[in-house]
Amino acid sequence: MKIILLLIQSLLLLLSFPASAGISVDVTRIIFQESDSARGKTIGIRSAENSGSPYLIKAQVIKDILGSQVNTPFFVAPSLFRIEPGTSNQVVIMKKDSQLPHDRESLFYFRAVAVPASAKGGLKAAPVVAGELQVASATVLKLYYRPAGLSMPSQQAFANLKFTANGKSVDVSNASPYFVTLSGIKINSSKITLDKNATKNVIPPYSSLSYNSPLQGNNVTWTIINDYGGHEVFNGKI
Repeated sequence: MKIILLLIQSLLLLLSFPASAGISVDVTRIIFQESDSARGKTIGIRSAENSGSPYLIKAQVIKDILGSQVNTPFFVAPSLFRIEPGTSNQVVIMKKDSQLPHDRESLFYFRAVAVPASAKGGLKAAPVVAGELQVASATVLKLYYRPAGLSMPSQQAFANLKFTANGKSVDVSNASPYFVTLSGIKINSSKITLDKNATKNVIPPYSSLSYNSPLQGNNVTWTIINDYGGHEVFNGKI
């Protein structure tokens, strides 16, 4: 039984992206401003026309991408609902009355698990056919809690990353209260290989990352993913 549960968890992680199993979310990341605490943050979830099946959706905010910590300062309403092919539903993320750091962002994850539903509203069986196991799939998005009155705007944080040569590596420092997600680095127009696990290219506030870099040069270009899921390019010196 434990082996089956581990297999299901692994498959959920492999299927963790903004659109899976005919289900899509209308954003690629969630910025929960402190000012959203009063009314909550509304997120749209849609089922594709050709999904072929209704789904039961379980939505929640988790602390880590593995989902091992589900006790967070946020809750989702409704947290469980049915969605028909070609239709959409809105959920509201609400913040509980709990304290989070005021001088920097905090990172959580919004997860929507989609389970195929039967015509009567129950769950489909998950039979093993020719060695295949039918399981639920999950959509996971980063959720950033952003306090009011941070020491700088996010654009300044993206532009002010510091790059330092350290032997055969390059250190990237983020001296800002924001999480910064890197999607590319070039030194003198030559690319540095980023980590294949995209979550490991996120620099927390007042932290740094290190990348292997046999490249030599003083000019550096970096690309970040902004609040809207777009890419922005900046230039500087090592």
